[in-house]
Amino acid sequence: MPVCGYDLLAGREGIVLRPGENFAGYVIERELGRGGMGSVYLARHPRLPRWIALKVLNSEYHGDSETHARFEREADLAARLNHPGVVTVYDRGVEDGRLWIAMQYVDGVEAEAMGEMSPEQAVEIVTATADALDYAHRVGVLHRDVKPANIMLARETREQQAGVLLTDFGIARLQEDTGRLTGSGSVMATLAYAAPEQLQNQPVGPRSDQYSLACTLFRLLTGVPLFPASDLGAIVKAHLYDKPPRAAGIRPELPAALDAVLARALAKDPEQRYPSCLEFAAAARHALTVGDPVGSATISIRDQTSEKAVRKANPVAAPRRGTAAARPSQSGPHPQRRAAQSSVALRSGRLTDIPALFGPPTDRHQAAMLARSNSSTPVRKWLVGLRTVVLLGACLAAALGLGIFLLTPSANTAKPKAPAPEIAEISAAFPGLVPVRPELGSGYAAASCRVVDHDTKDFQPPWAFEGWAAAWDCQYSADHEVREYIVFAYGSGAMARSAVSRIHPAGTTFEDLIFKEYCGKKQYTNHRFDAYADIPSTAFATSFFDDPNREKFLLYTRGTPNAPGGIVDWWKSLPLTQ
Repeated sequence: MPVCGYDLLAGREGIVLRPGENFAGYVIERELGRGGMGSVYLARHPRLPRWIALKVLNSEYHGDSETHARFEREADLAARLNHPGVVTVYDRGVEDGRLWIAMQYVDGVEAEAMGEMSPEQAVEIVTATADALDYAHRVGVLHRDVKPANIMLARETREQQAGVLLTDFGIARLQEDTGRLTGSGSVMATLAYAAPEQLQNQPVGPRSDQYSLACTLFRLLTGVPLFPASDLGAIVKAHLYDKPPRAAGIRPELPAALDAVLARALAKDPEQRYPSCLEFAAAARHALTVGDPVGSATISIRDQTSEKAVRKANPVAAPRRGTAAARPSQSGPHPQRRAAQSSVALRSGRLTDIPALFGPPTDRHQAAMLARSNSSTPVRKWLVGLRTVVLLGACLAAALGLGIFLLTPSANTAKPKAPAPEIAEISAAFPGLVPVRPELGSGYAAASCRVVDHDTKDFQPPWAFEGWAAAWDCQYSADHEVREYIVFAYGSGAMARSAVSRIHPAGTTFEDLIFKEYCGKKQYTNHRFDAYADIPSTAFATSFFDDPNREKFLLYTRGTPNAPGGIVDWWKSLPLTQ
């Protein structure tokens, strides 16, 4: 099957990397998404046992030297960054005239796709992003496209820890670079989060990223953009001239002090904003917890390993990593500055509030947290005595352990992992389609069903289904027309909608190709994975966004029918209508 061909439906040349294809030595697994410059694929590293995200430039830019230079600059700049809060670039190159970048694969969701979150979680996300931005600024790199869609929230899996990572330095530019890759004068940043100086094509700097970060915090706190408007001209005008709206006016439980912090970071004049992104984030945290916008403006977060030039420019004593300075004194004339409460987690790129966005922590995570909390307990004295006891009891323990192992067959059997709470929610929402309980294991028409999550090694979800929490995977025998159906559970309806927005027919440039069919007495919307609209679909996802009780679930169905309408006809028989 060709990798690149002329798409008659799209009317232009397009690049399609299909599952199993080899590109630049990487084996393609599935498409992850598409952006303004290219497509991103999940692929296997040719030598190392890890997944990578492979970004390939869109075909319409192949002859554009300006875009080629920008694409290469993206890789070169991002490759210079070594920070746990920045997505790592592994390699770049050219394959058959096509530019590509191999990057760190983050199993998680975009911050933009998250539903309602607590103010503390929103500030925590922005704090981690601010730390990554300040690091990039120190080494001379600007991001210039900070927005929720470029902030990844990584879930905890066997391969990664939960955290916040900033991605897509696709239009970043060295601060000292006087050349203009965007010679056409086009503003590359997303308008909803662009600083006034960007919109006016004026020189930009670290405080331009801070403005975008403040727009991001406003969006995470309120659920709406800073200046919501359908007209691009109105958005630009608002960024240039309008006063920012009050976040507390949209979400009344927010402290008014937070509006003052946002107002400073959103100042039209960059010189009136905070000196750094972390100082803005610290001020937001202070306003949220203390409610003092004046005091929060003086908070500074500094890593004691910063360069000497930074320390000389701001000779404020920084607290040691892992400790928090005292709160500002109410009696002294000079309040003592304090570090952010989560400085250790922030510096490591892993935040304590982020796992809560993906549900309760796993047993492994709880055990790790308990181990870390106990690591600081004084143990030297009793360890000395314990050493002798261990030596004397080693033989007895070995004998007892062997006896228990031999007499108890179940002793060497690992305790089954408890299913995620979303599994029971799926069973309650779709009776008759999936088992009532995991141990009952039989789905619709005697399908063999199992519970899967991100730790299930032999389960590979179809492409586009990013951000799911847990799922029922139901399969039939090889001679059945329907091979598999999967019910995915997401953290919210917004996350499910985000996943659906990435579905498009393979081999085409259609953003979405849907068809509606009745199942029982209700009509449902289905999103095709196959490309031919005049032929009944054989692989599609069913959404339930009009049902508040089932809006966070997606049903995926695929098969190889004997007759053209076999899969859709089978789907019509499902017990979907309650």
